Amino acid sequence: MSRHRRRHAGQVLRAGQLLTQWRQESLATFWSEPAAWWTPAIEAVADALTGRTGPDSAAASNALGGQRAAAGVFLDEARTDLLIAARVARLERADRATIIDALTLGWTNRTLDTVFTVDCVDPLTELATPGYLVTRLDELYAEASWTGEPVAQGYALVVVRLAPVSERLEAETQMILAQTALRAVFPAGQTLARVTPHCVGVLARRREPMLSRSLRDAAAELELAVQEHRLRSYRIWLETLPPEFSQLPALLRQLQ
Repeated sequence: MSRHRRRHAGQVLRAGQLLTQWRQESLATFWSEPAAWWTPAIEAVADALTGRTGPDSAAASNALGGQRAAAGVFLDEARTDLLIAARVARLERADRATIIDALTLGWTNRTLDTVFTVDCVDPLTELATPGYLVTRLDELYAEASWTGEPVAQGYALVVVRLAPVSERLEAETQMILAQTALRAVFPAGQTLARVTPHCVGVLARRREPMLSRSLRDAAAELELAVQEHRLRSYRIWLETLPPEFSQLPALLRQLQ
């Protein structure tokens, strides 16, 4: 796809103009971290969409997908961001679908490569990775589609958010303390994962009154660590899982 059909053929959009408008709209609507928006493939996409010499749009979009995945950007975020560029460039529907498909393929391939090369559990904190938690949830939602029982009816996410600290060693120590406290209360195979640098999530079965009691016991363990000055501060709560797996990225972003 070396050239793109635009609605107004007489209007020539420069790559710099596309980059500026693309970035402004992304940051104004949904992109939360301005410093993380730029990536080398961004300029290749802009060059391709404006007809300048360089890789074609599919190849550039594929590379962008891989770079977004490597940076930990969710697929829906990466797709929404590229759709903004397509709209600014006035691409027609077929061209728009081509670059989105290419980005999706690049993102998926990079993610699959990571799955087979990165450990599922952090050896220092012994917490599962965010990717493992998402994979586990994906399995539960797939099962729910067969059984008809909503995931939220059988499971919930116990969330513990620790006070952010800038010192890396202290931050890791805090996570180890949180993992130890939670594992004492949830020892029966529940998934304990590091959702963000300062947030732990426990995928627990929702069985009342057992879960309510476990939540109180976990809070007591964490409070003891605070009183003994081993932990700065914390918040703990029960998060209801969304009805659809596609809504999960939005929930996880809220925990950051």
